[in-house]
Amino acid sequence: MKKGLLKHIFNTANDVVLLGMIVVVMGVSIWGLKPSFRNLVLDSGSYQIEPFPFGLSIHQFGRVSPFYTFSIKDDYVVVDGEKNNLIPENGVIEDLSDFEKVKLGIGSYLGVVRPSISYELGEVRVSYEGREEGDGLLVSKKIVFENRVMVEKNVMIISFGDNEIVFDGVSGQDLTGINDVWRYKVNRYYRYLLKSDGVLSSRMLVKSGVVKIINPLIPGYLEIVVDENQRLYVNRKNKQIEVVEEVEKKEKELTMSVLVRGSRIGEDK
Repeated sequence: MKKGLLKHIFNTANDVVLLGMIVVVMGVSIWGLKPSFRNLVLDSGSYQIEPFPFGLSIHQFGRVSPFYTFSIKDDYVVVDGEKNNLIPENGVIEDLSDFEKVKLGIGSYLGVVRPSISYELGEVRVSYEGREEGDGLLVSKKIVFENRVMVEKNVMIISFGDNEIVFDGVSGQDLTGINDVWRYKVNRYYRYLLKSDGVLSSRMLVKSGVVKIINPLIPGYLEIVVDENQRLYVNRKNKQIEVVEEVEKKEKELTMSVLVRGSRIGEDK
């Protein structure tokens, strides 16, 4: 009986808070104030970033697919020479409650929160956040261990689809093995001179630290830029861009970030 009463009180309190936030948003709209964010979204060029159940998703406004993800299901750390996934193999990630979604949505609408999502995974806490950085978006991942852990490498993964064309953003080297027809189309419509130097391996180091992603079926392109202390790989087999940061320290807390820029056809390279 007591548990049922407490649950009822808690739900009532949530309803009151939710109603209050809705009233605030209505007041903001009536007075004509312009919010800085829209529905947990930050924009860069023709792309935007927002949370989804497993991390942060980047896609074009009005298009659910294709999209590119920073996901807790893909990211990992290297400890004692072994790959350690952030989420256990049989782990379950629960979606946010409707109340939490609305609360975060209204908070972002008012400009008081950024696109973000966090997880409690036993002895590890993981969070992702997107924020504006110059003309792009800085996507950050933070890992907090219960105790200090000797971590050798911290890795962030950006997943892409089957139709994407990925190339070195500086040299124009094709990294996905497109045919001459698509190479011609990219050169013509995107003003990039793509090059192909022999046989491509399944996993390639991008020494420039910059890759661009194009989906031929939609306008615009996405650019991924890493720091000097990070290494950038394109994994053709797994359809992933890997950002590897050397740690080689016993740490309790790790943070790494990746810069993402979105652009439209016709914009300067």
